[in-house]
Amino acid sequence: MRRIGLFAAASVVTLSCMSGPPAAPPGAIALRPDVYVQTIVPGVLRHVSYRYFPELGQVPSNGLVVHGASGALIVDTAWNSEQTAAVLSWVESNVGPIRAVVVTHAHDDRLGGIAEVQRREIPSYALAETVRLAAQHDWPPIEHGVTSPFALDSLGVSGELFFPGAGHTTDNSTVWLRATRVLAGGCLVRASASTTMGNTSEGDLEGWPQAIATLQQRYPDVRVVVPGHGEPGGRDLLAHTRELLGK
Repeated sequence: MRRIGLFAAASVVTLSCMSGPPAAPPGAIALRPDVYVQTIVPGVLRHVSYRYFPELGQVPSNGLVVHGASGALIVDTAWNSEQTAAVLSWVESNVGPIRAVVVTHAHDDRLGGIAEVQRREIPSYALAETVRLAAQHDWPPIEHGVTSPFALDSLGVSGELFFPGAGHTTDNSTVWLRATRVLAGGCLVRASASTTMGNTSEGDLEGWPQAIATLQQRYPDVRVVVPGHGEPGGRDLLAHTRELLGK
C-alpha cells in the first residue's frame, strides 16, 4: 500500500474543486490546469501541482527547479506521473538537461511522479532511508541512496541534501541551495497559513522541534524557506513551525 502525504497539507488553505484548481498566480507559467512554475529568486523556481481530496479540496504541493552549472536539478516530483511529465518537459525545453531529481521523503507528494523520472532515465537521489521506505511501499526504485549531508556539487549545484532529524516522518530531508540561500524544507516545515501540524501519524512530535532547531542553527543566513505545501516565506516559517509544536 503506497503511503500518502496528503495530510501534510491539512491546514494549508485549500480550495473547492467545484471549478478545478485555482488559476496560476500572476507571473507564474501554467503548464497544465493543475501545474505551474514560478520564479522564487533568480535561478530557482518552484513547481506547484494540485491534487483533489474530498476532505481537503485542492491541495497544492511544492517542488523546486534549480538552474545548475550544466543543467537543472529538480527537488521532488509532482503528485503524479502526468504532472511530473509536464514539469520535466518544460524544464528540458526552457532550462536545459536535467541532471537529477532529488526526493526529500517517501510520500506521494514528493515522489508520485518517480516512474516518469525513471522512464526518462533521469538519475534520482534520496536518503538511503527514503529509498528503503519507498521500496517497502511499492514505489518504483529511487536509483541512488545517499547519506546525510550529501553534497549536491556533483550534480552541478552548490548545496546539500540534509537530514536534520525525524519530524514529519523518520526520513524527512531538506535541500539547501548555498548560492541563493534557499532552503527547501519539505513537509518538515509548515507554511504561514498552517494552523496545525497536519498529519502526524508517521511523525515524531518529540523530535520535530529539535529538527527545526537544527535547521535554524545550520542555516542562519537562509533567505527563503519553501515548505512542502503553501507559500514560501523567510526564516519565520521555521519559527512558526516550532510555535505550532508548542516549542
